[in-house]
Amino acid sequence: MKPVDTLRVSVDLNNFLARVKIVAVKPWADVYVDGNLQFRTPSTEVIYLPLGKHAIELRHPELDGFYKEIVFKEGDPVYEV
Repeated sequence: MKPVDTLRVSVDLNNFLARVKIVAVKPWADVYVDGNLQFRTPSTEVIYLPLGKHAIELRHPELDGFYKEIVFKEGDPVYEV
């Protein structure tokens, strides 16, 4: 039997994911991505998405909302709202 060679691979998967972080919303908002509720602010959660086009929306029942479509590409930094 031959010894098995070991191959060490280092990959930063963050370069292949879209990342969105909601930094500050006052008083609060529900965070939707592509029409799906993610969480209510305040939150320190980072949203991980496949690369491509995504719609980010912040909703509060008594205030104007925020809506933005973003196209994420490989290697983009964390998008902060």
